[in-house]
Amino acid sequence: MILYAEDNRLNQMLFQAYLEERPEYPVVIAETVEAAIEEAQRTRPLVAFIDLDLNGRSGVDVLVALKEMNGAGQTPIWCVALTANSGPDQAELALSHGFDDFWTKPIELAGTISKIDALIQRLR
Repeated sequence: MILYAEDNRLNQMLFQAYLEERPEYPVVIAETVEAAIEEAQRTRPLVAFIDLDLNGRSGVDVLVALKEMNGAGQTPIWCVALTANSGPDQAELALSHGFDDFWTKPIELAGTISKIDALIQRLR
């Protein structure tokens, strides 16, 4: 299961379209911090892609809640920060908050599928 926390409808549709090539990776979309946390509690995703700006709230709020869900004996939820604001400062800031990885938007089909394949293989 993949959680995609993103408030931009076009980005949501693109991500879902990309992952149609991999039906073994079901995707749950959440548009707000609250919805992302609820979906994570309900579905326990392997990976969460989290936009750093969700309807004016910080994606870090989602990260904190997901990291708190990681208990003993459970596979930790791998959290990837997403933002259109690229640059080393943004990546460093996201990683310092506790994100496991940092990707810039827009994400592209070829790179996204291969990166997700590699990530899922490593986490399983």
